[in-house]
Amino acid sequence: AQHGSVTTNVVGDTVNPEQLSSALLLSAAQKLDDLDIPLAGRTWCFAPVSKAMLLKDSQYIDAFRTGDSKGGMRTGEIGQLYGVPVLITTGVATSGLLRKSLLFHKDAFAIAVNHKLRIQKLPTGISSNTTAGAYLVNIIVADSLYGEGIPRQNHACVINTATT
Repeated sequence: AQHGSVTTNVVGDTVNPEQLSSALLLSAAQKLDDLDIPLAGRTWCFAPVSKAMLLKDSQYIDAFRTGDSKGGMRTGEIGQLYGVPVLITTGVATSGLLRKSLLFHKDAFAIAVNHKLRIQKLPTGISSNTTAGAYLVNIIVADSLYGEGIPRQNHACVINTATT
């Protein structure tokens, strides 16, 4: 739900959202093109219902139009749109009649994870189980530090669309 941090590049109306269309997709791509964001490393992120909408549109599924050896009608896959891979996920933010799809470059998002797990063995304890009685246990605890964020929010574009 990091879409709220992407404020520079937004296409589509939030009050009267329209269905996902090639015009919206091209507007989102144009936003990143105008900022010289590389094509390599970009990804479309859509909800499953958006995939269903795209698979109904012949310009995205006909093999002779897409250049793929098999069309989406046979594979059920979208593959790429305008040279950019497509990710289908239920994690796309939805609120009422509004869905927030994304076009993003891999440099937009970041995650940091501490590779050195801290593992501790705590003093041996006694645990009780009603069926087996009391027994000794070794308690092992591990912790790690991590974080996520959007260091380059202009490397993504929110695509506001209707939920249906």
